[in-house]
Amino acid sequence: MNESTYYDILQVTSDADAETITAAFHSLIKRHHPDVSTNLNANEISQKLNQAYDILSDPMKRTKYDGELRRTPQRERNDTHRKAAGSSSGSQADSIRRHVMRRYILPGREREVAEITIRAANICDAMGLGQRLPNVCQVLGGQKLQAEAGVRLIRRSGPKASATSTFTFRL
Repeated sequence: MNESTYYDILQVTSDADAETITAAFHSLIKRHHPDVSTNLNANEISQKLNQAYDILSDPMKRTKYDGELRRTPQRERNDTHRKAAGSSSGSQADSIRRHVMRRYILPGREREVAEITIRAANICDAMGLGQRLPNVCQVLGGQKLQAEAGVRLIRRSGPKASATSTFTFRL
């Protein structure tokens, strides 16, 4: 866990809502808590998770933190490095939306089905996103995907950000 921001530590995007942040925190702390983890750095990881959650779950602290991030040159270097090393075609959320379009929505339309159901864990597995389920769930449940893809979310089932979370769209 050598991430540079609290958002990175909790594996969420900077526009994540409070529920997504809480779900991500609970998911990560269950795995990395010193009482359950065999990792020698579990205590340090747990402390970082708690610190990140303390800041991001409090609206006043989060607003102050976001302001500090905007003024930090290191953050700009990290963003530039990520863009150069990773995807030159946009954010992780954009990549998830493109994947959903290519693998689910367009094939569904070609088969002329009325609805498609997408399981969040399938996206994580196919894209190699590891434990970034909160990010995937946020994209699948977001208005931007619906607007860009011309679909409507008609049903969401399962926990907020879980491997069993499913999203059903009307095409």
